Amino acid sequence: MGECHVRSGKDYRRAFALPRNIAVLASVNTHFDIVAQLRELERHVDAIVGLKMYPGYQHFRPSDMCVDPVAEFCCRHDMPLMFHSGAMSNI
Repeated sequence: MGECHVRSGKDYRRAFALPRNIAVLASVNTHFDIVAQLRELERHVDAIVGLKMYPGYQHFRPSDMCVDPVAEFCCRHDMPLMFHSGAMSNI
């Protein structure tokens, strides 16, 4: 999939043909530079409603220090931080 350059929530909805009642959750991957990812998300903060992280896939605990900058970002922008949970499929 090619790069998609969007600047606002309207651009996201247009780019992905999303209706108004669909919200965008971004994700931060602990296997890459978290600070750099958050800097990029700052550019799109008006387009996302929250962040989601995947402890089971990325092998971290929600209480690990790597989550601190992500939680601070969410607090600063008054958005929820969600953690994916549940069993993982082997399919």
